[in-house]
Amino acid sequence: MPKSALLGDDSLDYSGSGEQAEKDLECILDAYQADDELLEQIQEKSLTWEETLHNSFGYQWAWSGRDVSSLRLRVFPGDSETYSEPPKLPLESAGEACGVEDSVTDGGLTLSLDGEGGDDRTVENRFKAPKYKVDPEEYQCLFTLLETPSSVTTMMSRTRALDGMQRESAGPYDYAWTYHPDNGLDVLIKQGVD
Repeated sequence: MPKSALLGDDSLDYSGSGEQAEKDLECILDAYQADDELLEQIQEKSLTWEETLHNSFGYQWAWSGRDVSSLRLRVFPGDSETYSEPPKLPLESAGEACGVEDSVTDGGLTLSLDGEGGDDRTVENRFKAPKYKVDPEEYQCLFTLLETPSSVTTMMSRTRALDGMQRESAGPYDYAWTYHPDNGLDVLIKQGVD
């Protein structure tokens, strides 16, 4: 992360995970001339949204995920407004924009999608407690916002029931999916963690 991209009058919003988040954190704090004490304070990995002022800048941060591996950090000029909400992770933003925010779990690191299949349309299943099913338009919305390569979506569209679980990594995401005519296309997207 180049220092020239960090400094300025505007606030900096950062979301990252794993070892890369640790490296980016050190780079960001170095660019803002923060000392090791602030670095240690942020590295304590609080799950709550913490805030402090340091060297005329405000810092807000939270770690999320089951293994506390995903960092959300905001740096802003100390005389500006503070913020009450952490920046959203990409899967959270995409889930919200496409109307499937309830499918986001693990502190914003996982998106679990249950597609509609033939069994969901039977008379017997229509009267059971409704379970949300992702439709093709919502899948398309998510894949567009996450910039899922067509190589991955093409593999999904060609998956047969007998193929079992399929996996592919693309950019920051790990994709796993299954398809069966009775169950539909079920997709699990995880933000990659180093």
